[in-house]
Amino acid sequence: MDNALISIMGMNMSLFAIEKPVELITGGRFYKEDGRYVVVYSESELTGMTGTTTTFAIEPERVTMTRDGDVMTHMVFEKNRKHLSLMDTPFGAMTVGVCAVKMTDAMRDDGGTFSIIYDVELDHEKAGTNSIVVNVKGAVS
Repeated sequence: MDNALISIMGMNMSLFAIEKPVELITGGRFYKEDGRYVVVYSESELTGMTGTTTTFAIEPERVTMTRDGDVMTHMVFEKNRKHLSLMDTPFGAMTVGVCAVKMTDAMRDDGGTFSIIYDVELDHEKAGTNSIVVNVKGAVS
């Protein structure tokens, strides 16, 4: 059952262009587990990932993003540390490397905001820099 209003603002800055930011506002779940905050929501047509559930686990120095469904991936964000993962999409699988350049975390038991600016590699080639800002309104369950 949803207990939070979640706003996800993402922007991709490829080597060739800066895309317009995309914002998804949706209901979702917000809770605390093993000392970390967890945010869960369903993707939509707006993000191009209908049928996918995204989960963020937010810790003081690390954010983990897991996607399950039509798009499947597991990404770990830590400042100045590159992590590799496999992204499985309906169009095929690829290796994705992410390295957080900047991270902010202002999460509390009544919601809050976290953000990540990160460099992206696709199949070991630099693809650009992305940013994501997640705002949660609601108390942990």
